[in-house]
Amino acid sequence: MPRRRCIAARRNQRVESMTGSEIPVGVLFSSTGSYSVIGREGHDGAMTAIAEVNDSNLFDFTLKAITADPACRAENYALLANRMMAKDNCGHIIGCQTSWSRKELLPVLERHQGLLWYSVPYEGFESHDRVIYSGACPNQNVVPLFKHILPQFGKRAFLTGSNYIWGWEMNRIARELLAAEDGAVMGERYVALGDVDIGHLISEIIETRPDFIFNNLIGDSSYAFLRALRDLSERDAAFRPNVMPVLSCNLTEAELPIIGAAAEGVISTSSYFETARYPKNIDFVR
Repeated sequence: MPRRRCIAARRNQRVESMTGSEIPVGVLFSSTGSYSVIGREGHDGAMTAIAEVNDSNLFDFTLKAITADPACRAENYALLANRMMAKDNCGHIIGCQTSWSRKELLPVLERHQGLLWYSVPYEGFESHDRVIYSGACPNQNVVPLFKHILPQFGKRAFLTGSNYIWGWEMNRIARELLAAEDGAVMGERYVALGDVDIGHLISEIIETRPDFIFNNLIGDSSYAFLRALRDLSERDAAFRPNVMPVLSCNLTEAELPIIGAAAEGVISTSSYFETARYPKNIDFVR
């Protein structure tokens, strides 16, 4: 069968499944691997939302979750998404935790004319007709964060990141924000995803003594880095968070129990359901 006819056949199958009583939806988060903590939170959130839809009497359909675990390996996302769309007739996929995995999905989404619901913070500078971006982008996190920090702590920054798109782009924006304020980058270093050998970062921070650290590491790398900084601050008061804070735009509350005391003093920005009309939330926002 010619390729165009194959695509048309798959599209017709998907439409037929959507007009029935059950719609297959892909749920693609990593529940194992180096950044699996946020993956499990994403998976649980998606499954909770699907359950709420299925329990509601507002809809004349139910959703069937087709789940898969890419195990924090970027190459697995495209393979699993392709299977979800080609085999399971999923027109929608909820998931991905990194910009790298999102980029891997783009050709698959284009081929099958599917849609990705991407709910985590992203680095901006991308607008794709097959992706719904619902997480914060730089003008909503790193820009206000730097406006808050620079007047209080100074303009000399040390930039860290996991070695992929998120870290590169967020640190590029940080460099531009610092340059606009006549600031300085004391160091910019990256480690591989999941790498916990970060002693060289600590050594360079001791040598350069920045005013603050912008941490774009994720998962196990970030946890190891924050713990090492905590140990450093206990040896030398000049590196305590009230003197030299650590900034983050990707640290989540789900990770705090794992990091423990090493998370104290980290200054973070994130998306928040500010408009939820619950009394406790209204009081909190106020």
